[in-house]
Amino acid sequence: MKRIAIAGISAAFLMSVGGGSALAGDISTKKLQIKDHASDPLKRQVQVFSKDVGVLYTDANNPGTDGMSIQVYSATDDLCIVLPGGPEWTEKVGKSWKYKNSITKNQAQIADGKLQVKIRSGVTFTLADDFPQDAVNVQVQFGDLGEVFCMRCSGAGISKDEELKFQGKDCAAAVCDVPPSICNPNVTTTTTTSTTTTTLPALPGTILKAVLTQTNGRFNYAMTEGTPGADAMCNTTFPGSHACLYSELVAAEAAGDLDNIKDVDDDVVTAFWAIDPLRPGSAQCIQNVDLPATPRWTYNTGHQMMGGDFVNLDNGTGVLSALQPGGPPNGGPVNCTGAASKWVGCCQ
Repeated sequence: MKRIAIAGISAAFLMSVGGGSALAGDISTKKLQIKDHASDPLKRQVQVFSKDVGVLYTDANNPGTDGMSIQVYSATDDLCIVLPGGPEWTEKVGKSWKYKNSITKNQAQIADGKLQVKIRSGVTFTLADDFPQDAVNVQVQFGDLGEVFCMRCSGAGISKDEELKFQGKDCAAAVCDVPPSICNPNVTTTTTTSTTTTTLPALPGTILKAVLTQTNGRFNYAMTEGTPGADAMCNTTFPGSHACLYSELVAAEAAGDLDNIKDVDDDVVTAFWAIDPLRPGSAQCIQNVDLPATPRWTYNTGHQMMGGDFVNLDNGTGVLSALQPGGPPNGGPVNCTGAASKWVGCCQ
């Protein structure tokens, strides 16, 4: 079963062709849980688990390449998360597909009689302002041509419907409500009363494979300072990758890798540090300009008048700005401090 986004199709039409009786993808739900967090949105979580006999390993269609999607929606909220194809996926041929990302903590798996998804990063579904939810729908698709599974919890299937927690348990198979937007592994289309925006999950790309979280001029990834730490974290995030040089970012732009990209925390990327071993240390957040051998990208204050080269990114078009020099000696600002944090890409 495959959903196709066609501009102009009304919700009434979708309901007429999709509602009324259970479809092959309508399955029972062992557990559906949504956790909100009043003080820290990063601690929101969504989990769904089904042990329905209607779930088959063969219902997945190569998510290791095409990724998977999960859409969680109610009368008030709509969340679409795409887990892209890549090395986080493992397959036991003929038995199961599993996804596990050590950075985002997101997980998914499908096997005969089992479907489970845990989302712990990028959750925007809120409960505090919208409870009770009354009914929550979940649609999951492994691969763009995979079965679209529907799980719905309402009525007696809801065990908690509170300000910070929604929980459904042992919900019978039921027809899902018509989703308010299109969500599948390849294209997410969000429609308002006046505009339609299409977003392609771009990573991993041809050259750019991932983007680490924002940092100031003192890189501190994998408990290691400077570019060695960034290299180590990139290799952990996407095996075989390293911190992108400026020249590689330019190549990634030409390859179309920078359109609509987000980092490992699902934040929209708008600027990169421009790592370049040929540039002076005063433009690469060096610790001490009087000691050229001092490791680069290990400085995050302003008293030595150092800076870091960077490029801005138009996220919607994937176009980089011209190189912005860092450091007054190079005609740029003192910008290694936390107020000027930017992103580090992972290239291969």
